[in-house]
Amino acid sequence: MTAGFPELKYIKLELLESGVLVMTFNRPKHMNSMLPASYCEWAQVMKYVHASANIRVLVVTGSGAAYSAGQDLPGGRVPDGEDEKKVLWQRRNDTCELTKLLVTSPVPIIGAVNGPAIGYGCTTLALFDLVVAADTAVFRTPFAELAFCPEGCSSVTFPRILGPIVANDMLLMGKSMSA
Repeated sequence: MTAGFPELKYIKLELLESGVLVMTFNRPKHMNSMLPASYCEWAQVMKYVHASANIRVLVVTGSGAAYSAGQDLPGGRVPDGEDEKKVLWQRRNDTCELTKLLVTSPVPIIGAVNGPAIGYGCTTLALFDLVVAADTAVFRTPFAELAFCPEGCSSVTFPRILGPIVANDMLLMGKSMSA
């Protein structure tokens, strides 16, 4: 950790002398799936990027064999005794804030996809400026089978980038795409 970096548990940061900030999802035993706190940490990183004049580019990658498995569904359960509606609205707001920070990034964002990119881990790639994928990368959006709506602006970005047929196959039918 470097001075000035936000304190993070699920994300590692490394600032190279060239001004490249490398952000690594760091839950390899869970395929770098994202807990509610992970979204907040990523937003902290983006706020840091927005406020730092010395960062020239952000590279996002995953530790271990996966880029990100998206939302950690078991880890996302509302804790007993908490107001479910309030908790879910807060999570929605956190995800919206992160998405806005990605869209308005003052520096280019590069996705270095080292393995499976699923759900939000996949859809946010369409918000990046460049995506480089390893041969082991697989892109999947299981929203329909989970009865979720597509997230991360993917209902707009995917058809524009992939064309409507491939986008619908991924977003509505849950089909995977390999690198």
